[in-house]
This record gives sequence, C-alpha cells and structure tokens, in this order.
Amino acid sequence: MPAGVAGQLYAEDGRTFFGDWFTHGGWSLLIEPYAGYQHLVPRVTSWTIMSVFPAQWWATATNLAACSIVGAVAGLVFFFSRDVTSFWPSRVALGLLTAVAPIVGFEALGNLANLHWFLLYLSIWVLLAIPRSVIGAWGMGAVALLCTATEPQCAMFLPLAVWAVVRSRRSRPVVLCWTVGVVAQVVTTLIAPREIADHYPPLLSTVEGYVLNVGMTLGSLHPGVLGPVLARTSWWIGSIGVLLVFAVAVLGAVWGERRERVAITALLYGSIVSWTASFVLGANPIFFYSEMTPEQLGEPLLIRWGTAAGLMLGATLFVAIGVVARRRPDWRRGAFAAIGLIVIVMAANLVWTEPAASDDWERSVDEAAATCTDNPDAVRDVATPPGPDWVVPLPCSVLKE
Repeated sequence: MPAGVAGQLYAEDGRTFFGDWFTHGGWSLLIEPYAGYQHLVPRVTSWTIMSVFPAQWWATATNLAACSIVGAVAGLVFFFSRDVTSFWPSRVALGLLTAVAPIVGFEALGNLANLHWFLLYLSIWVLLAIPRSVIGAWGMGAVALLCTATEPQCAMFLPLAVWAVVRSRRSRPVVLCWTVGVVAQVVTTLIAPREIADHYPPLLSTVEGYVLNVGMTLGSLHPGVLGPVLARTSWWIGSIGVLLVFAVAVLGAVWGERRERVAITALLYGSIVSWTASFVLGANPIFFYSEMTPEQLGEPLLIRWGTAAGLMLGATLFVAIGVVARRRPDWRRGAFAAIGLIVIVMAANLVWTEPAASDDWERSVDEAAATCTDNPDAVRDVATPPGPDWVVPLPCSVLKE
C-alpha cells in the first residue's frame, strides 16, 4: 500500500465515508452526493465496517476491505475476459494487472477513496462478457451497478453497452443495471454539480501528463528512474514507449477477431478519455508539465488520475499478445514469456516507502478516548492523513466502545 495509507483512514475514507455517518446519518447517506457524484461501494463498505468493528479497528479493516475489493476485481477481470481471449496467460495477466501495475501503488491501493479507478477498469470487462444464465446475467448486472454507482466515468462506455445488447439478448439485465447506475450519476451531477476549475490546462500538458502518468508508470513508479529519464531526454523516451504500446494494440486489433477488436478499441478509448477528462476538468496548475523546467521534471509529480487509464492501456498489450498466440500457435511460448516478463517488470517496479511520521489510527482513537472521561457526551475530532483539515468527528460513546 502507498505511504501513509497502512493503518490509517486515508483522506475521504475518514472525513467523508466514515465521518458522514455521524454528521449526516440515515440510510439516505448511501445516495448522498460527494464532489458531484455517487460513491456507493465506499459508503456501503464504511457502514459495514462501522457496524462490525470497534473504532480502533476501522483503519485496518478498511485497508483489508479495500485490498480485498481490488482482489475481487482482479478475479472478475480474469473471469469475464474469457469472452475476449482464450489464451489463459493473457487472462491471468489482465487480472494481475489490477494489483501489479506500478501506478496503483502511488495512491490507489488500500483505501476506499480510490476504489472507483479499479471499478472503472472492471466496468469494461463486465460489458464485454456474455452471461451464461439468467442468474449469471443478474449477478453481472449487480457488478455493473456497483461500478456505475461508484464511478461516473463509466458513462463513457455507452457505445460498448449498446454493442453488448445488440450482440446478445442475454446481456440485457447487465446493461439495464449499468444504465440505472449511470442515470443516478447523471442526476446527481445535475443536482449537485462538482466544482470545476475556470481554466484549462495546455494541450501539450495533457499529452505529456498522459505519457508520464499513464504510459511511463507502466514500467516504473520510482522517481529515481522517471526523473532522470525526463531530465536528460525530455519526453522522447516516454513518448516512444507509449507509441510502441499503441502500435502493439493496433496490431492486435488488425489481426484480431471482432471480440478482440472491440476490446482493444474500448480499452484505448477508455484510457485516453479517462485521463483527458480527469486532467482537463481537474486543471491543477502544479501538474502543467509543459510549463515545468528541466529541474522540476527531474522530480516529476505524479497524479492518481492516471490509475484507470494506465490499467486500460496496459491491458491492450495482453489482449494483443493473446491475439498473436491464437493466430500463430508456434509463437505461444514466446507470447507466454513476453507476458511473464512484462508482469515481472511491473511487479519489480512497485515502489513501497515508509509511511509518513504520524500516529496511526488506533493510537489516535485511544488518545481521543482518554479525553472522554470527564465529558462522555462530547465529540472528538480524530486526525487522519493527508493533512490537518482531514478529521473524523467521533462521539465519545463510539470511542469508548
């Protein structure tokens, strides 16, 4: 897990997904907007943890739950990808990518606030899969609803949802549930729109941001690798790497059957649109890469907006390699070796750092509980990462349980 996440209620996990149960309360919180959209999975998960565990355990339980959900996503991607590629090493890699792509170790793993990136990745595969039974169709529909009711960017796959219905009537329950979640997100955005910056990043910064956060992070997350590459060669190495991935994806689409072409097209489209929408609407000047000096690029700033986009871009490699293995059976061993090498390189470049110097959640709760002796009806603010404004207001009655 990323630095500062282990043993903590990170960012929105504490202040929003746990804290809102005390400041808002009631089942209506499950559909309460935050930052302009719905967060069904984090809200249900936080309520479940609060209902089962004492306050001291909430952070560890959240870490475990978030990692378990990512594991479930990995398993479902492996399962659903059977209708895209029959080459089992590609299917294993598509699932493993969920947890070993270096970009996920930047901020996404181990917390509820960033689960939506993984669910966006999963949403493609649930639309690409074909249900085998009525029960399976509604089960897949439930997965689709959880994705769309948590991540509004799933709406960009409307063409894929239409294709799923046209391809097979058995997918109707899946698309129906997918639509319910998308409509909920659209209504939420209209009623409680997210605050959007009044300026936009330069086009070059958007492109360079994609090269760095989506493309280069497939190879490494280590600043000691990314920084020197950018400082010494500018953007050429990263751009060539991204173009090579695109070339492999295009080759897979050209050689592939319709199901493979649709998958690769959807993954490339999703990767580009997800990054562009997040970067342009976020419009944070500290990430305007085209305006940075070589010294600043020597210590490049990464951003979590590349998480789902990176997963989708990386997935095109494994689908394309599966196409090659199917068309050229004599190349299967080479395809197997290529997939193994890519996965090993990714896993080896996951960067783990020591958590920031701060008390963990359990200790903070114990210290707050100790102040409740004289006033059992009080409410104590328990601090959480990443900064002083992120606190969880806990009643002493909860702290003393």
